[in-house]
Amino acid sequence: MKGRIKDFGWRGFLLKIPETWDLTREQIKKKNGFLQIEDEYGVRIEVNWEKIPFEKMPDVKNTMKKIIENLKKKNPKLKAIGRVNVKVMNHDAILSRINLDEENCSDVLHWYCENSERLCTLFLYSTTKDYEKYHSFLSKTILPSLKCHGEKYFWNFYGIKLTLPSTFDLTYYKVTTGLSLARFYRRKDNAYILLAYNSMANIILKEYYNNLEDWYDATLRKDVDKFFGKFGKIKREDAIVSGHKAIQLVSQRGIPLPFIKKTKRMRIFLWHCEKSNRLYAIITVFSEEKASERYEAQNIIRNLKCH
Repeated sequence: MKGRIKDFGWRGFLLKIPETWDLTREQIKKKNGFLQIEDEYGVRIEVNWEKIPFEKMPDVKNTMKKIIENLKKKNPKLKAIGRVNVKVMNHDAILSRINLDEENCSDVLHWYCENSERLCTLFLYSTTKDYEKYHSFLSKTILPSLKCHGEKYFWNFYGIKLTLPSTFDLTYYKVTTGLSLARFYRRKDNAYILLAYNSMANIILKEYYNNLEDWYDATLRKDVDKFFGKFGKIKREDAIVSGHKAIQLVSQRGIPLPFIKKTKRMRIFLWHCEKSNRLYAIITVFSEEKASERYEAQNIIRNLKCH
């Protein structure tokens, strides 16, 4: 495979793919889901998963057989060729090739992740004539890099990279030519992370807004206040995000009583990334220790990359 390689992280999966491949579709349900990654010619990778409790851990040989049988029902021309035992992280996995028709085929990688309790299947699609090239890429690049569990998950949200505790779920996102955003939520302590960006930053700052705070006030503040509710007086601080000078706006909710050790704080980081030509905002809402100078958002900001 020619060209640069990037880390793709989404829904607890991490793998290396060509820089020109991107997430184009996903469907998330309570007990299962799938995502698709495409290049300029169509779907290249599809990842399916089903949540199955560890005590009901399936035999991947049997579930792989069922997958092939179901595919043959939909496509009588399909042929499965070969089967090899491999590893995905520390999990036993099966790798097989299927011919979809005379011109198209796919590698199928199937495994059960005991840590995330998911039965996973990855398809890598190619033309028959290019199969060896894509199979080599799977064996040498995708498979060694593939991760399906961990205490922290890597997310690549259309160019912005962040590492979050695995307890955060992506609950909403939208990608547009204007404002794009993603919202993450952790149920156990009602914590939120909101990420937003605007493209064409050079034009926006020149023709529409005087500064970052004007941009935030016009595009995000109303929805943020509506979703999170009102916080107290805002304290403005300087910050650094991914090497850029940034603004941090800090506010807290409730009356600061001395016998209460924690308080709910909102931290808003605003910055302009010249390399990606984007305006960024990341908003965190966490319960924080009042007296501590360390807070969870620090680690998130420290590991964030926007270019």
